[in-house]
Amino acid sequence: MSDYLPAVPASPENRLNNLSYPQPITDPLDVQIARMSLEEKVAIISYFTIGWWTKTETIDNAQAENTRIFQIFGGEKLTHERLNQLRDALLDPAHPPLITSTDQEDGIVNRLTWVPLFKYIYPGALASVNDIESMRRMGNLTGQMLNLMGINLNLAPYLDLHTDNPGRQISSDPQTIARFGVAFMEGMETAGVGACAKHFPDSNVTGDTDKQIVHSDLSLPEMMVETRYQPLINAGLPAIMMSHVIFDRVDPATPASLSKFWVTDILRNKMGFQGLVISDAIAAPGLQKLGWSNERIIISAFNAGVDLLMGDAQFTAEARDILVKAVKQEKVTEARLNESVRRVLEYNRRFPIAPPPADLQGQQQLLFREAQKMYEELKAKYHWSD
Repeated sequence: MSDYLPAVPASPENRLNNLSYPQPITDPLDVQIARMSLEEKVAIISYFTIGWWTKTETIDNAQAENTRIFQIFGGEKLTHERLNQLRDALLDPAHPPLITSTDQEDGIVNRLTWVPLFKYIYPGALASVNDIESMRRMGNLTGQMLNLMGINLNLAPYLDLHTDNPGRQISSDPQTIARFGVAFMEGMETAGVGACAKHFPDSNVTGDTDKQIVHSDLSLPEMMVETRYQPLINAGLPAIMMSHVIFDRVDPATPASLSKFWVTDILRNKMGFQGLVISDAIAAPGLQKLGWSNERIIISAFNAGVDLLMGDAQFTAEARDILVKAVKQEKVTEARLNESVRRVLEYNRRFPIAPPPADLQGQQQLLFREAQKMYEELKAKYHWSD
């Protein structure tokens, strides 16, 4: 494929001269995208979920189909040993991942379960004593630990103001949420791991979209969206996860994760966010119980401005077919698809996945001791117990 784009039409007096010379593509990412087939582009933005239960063969098959983005789910069975095994399976030199993510919020949502600091010290606890430097330090330790696991994107911090899960909440004050969110993000970035703030624009106290359809009657001013998110965006936030909540007083017909108003009009155009926009899990009942077909969900999400749709093997395969067909039928433009591909490549360029160091076990033990020291210091300073 040619690495050139058609020239922009020239003025009448210069048209003959300019038509003879196509404009070269000079940005390496544009060159890379121009060389991709439609199928390759769709594969690049497939967001494949795995966990402690996933077999190596499943990962190998996904990588053979050019899947390059993975989300690791877990729980208590996602042990240190198992996470190391998943990292080794993902770091295939023939099919290196562009993005590997997990949701390590620290506290209730915790994938590094063997580290007491991350298990017992909640972000909200640090915010309650206004210890922002410890929040930044915990972000850094979290990032270092994830980096050694081959993870370069963390689906955190949790910025929700109205929530049915206060244990995950940084604070009930939106400015405090922003300050501590920035500190956690900056700490992780110094360790080479990007942050994905969530859930934009907000959750709701009435329910959990992991269990049911959730409606909210919050108005846009009541959500304090810009107060919570703009400081992180201004500080270089690389990714945001959308909420599946339907905000009846703003866009009453559509979950925020599929809403052009929320993704494009507010997040991108008004707030100036140009990083990755990620959906919450597509399998969530808060989305699936709407009765929409996956085709409608996928096309709506991409036309709204969402870049990555998180799903399992079955959904990912179906999404690829739907998206290729949608582009061919002009239900989604290839230019829109190119935007998402570019954001994925830009993210990987900013936060590349580092190969494990030669002394991996020693490095992990060193970090564990440092995290344990911080844990004991915080317990002593604030008289906290496990």
